[in-house]
Amino acid sequence: MLHELNWFFETAAARFNRDYLQTRNPDVIVLGDDIPAEILYAVCDDPFYVLGGSLGTAHWADELTPRDTDPFSRSSLGWLINPKFDLTENALIVTAVSSDSRRKLISVLRNNGRKVAALDIPPTRTANAAQYYKEQLTALAEMIGKHTGKHFTGGNLKRAVKRVANAHYQRQRFFTAAFSSGNIISDEAAEFQGGVGTAGCANIGKKYAMFEAIHGSAPRMITEGR
Repeated sequence: MLHELNWFFETAAARFNRDYLQTRNPDVIVLGDDIPAEILYAVCDDPFYVLGGSLGTAHWADELTPRDTDPFSRSSLGWLINPKFDLTENALIVTAVSSDSRRKLISVLRNNGRKVAALDIPPTRTANAAQYYKEQLTALAEMIGKHTGKHFTGGNLKRAVKRVANAHYQRQRFFTAAFSSGNIISDEAAEFQGGVGTAGCANIGKKYAMFEAIHGSAPRMITEGR
């Protein structure tokens, strides 16, 4: 699982690297995870997901959003509209209208000249909700395909389904390996935020070395096989 772990840490670190973000020029930016990945990959080879931001990106959006906007929408907006880098220059921003805050976010993006394709999610108890949702997904896929030049066809959808299924399998393998080998994600990945209390440390002697999270170890876990 070394390859998967390296990929995870490199990807996480890149999201905090301004130089990397300044070089990104995605065709499609996906805001949130409300839209089926199979639909997205059927019409886009490499969608760029924005699944929230940081306190800093939320501050960048202070003057753009109402005070009652939820933290996810505020911080995500800061990723998309900020003075440090611009991911949206040639991108189609894709998202679902899943809340009032998301609706406000879409309005802010459009008012600031960004191109947005929104999926309207109907209430599940309304008549013909499933048919309406299917029609909305199809229309969204065709809109994305028009932007990327990759048509929404049965063949592309079938290949996307296989790709996403394989990704889910690899993700499960990664999490299984990470959790069975200690707190790889919770301790080591936390170093990216720069907190001393969450950084890893090593005590290296002439004969022995001990590696642990700087916040301490848990000897009781020895008897539990961890």
